[in-house]
Amino acid sequence: MARSANRLHAVLLEVSELTEHADNAIKFLSDMYAARLYRLAAGKVGVPDYKNLVTQKLRTAEELYDYMVEQFNQSRAFFLEVVVVLILLIELVFLFRGQPS
Repeated sequence: MARSANRLHAVLLEVSELTEHADNAIKFLSDMYAARLYRLAAGKVGVPDYKNLVTQKLRTAEELYDYMVEQFNQSRAFFLEVVVVLILLIELVFLFRGQPS
């Protein structure tokens, strides 16, 4: 699960970087006429809808990543607890047999 979480996080970073690059590429439109023309064209093509869709997908992927990391940490903690219990049981066996540990 850790590898999958790492791959998912890498994809999240790449998509975030791509959307940031796209937003930065649009910032060159400082001219009022060009900015209005861009807004009109973007509205016709549906850029805001696509941007909202990408944002929602990123949010969902981030939630999935958080869940995967949490599950991985819980399984690791469970494994460590089992190891501690086994060590304690071994110590108890040696204690009741009278052998020093």
